[in-house]
Amino acid sequence: MGHRLSRIVTRTGDNGTTGLGDGSRVAKNSVRIDAIGSVDELNSTIGLLLAGGNGGKPVRLHAGRADGLLGRVRHRMGEWLRDFF
Repeated sequence: MGHRLSRIVTRTGDNGTTGLGDGSRVAKNSVRIDAIGSVDELNSTIGLLLAGGNGGKPVRLHAGRADGLLGRVRHRMGEWLRDFF
């Protein structure tokens, strides 16, 4: 059995803020952080569908074009997440 993580610390304390990629800090309950979480959850859901999370079958819509469309949507969401940070 591997090592179990029993404690994870960042050594920044919990003052209600979270760090961004540029080093700045924003409130954990800010609209920006909420939007990042929402886009990330949607991206994960689409990824599961594309990977066969639909009862073990990959999603296919409109003669097999859904995977291309959803792939493009996921790519665009990745761009949005980069912009949020």
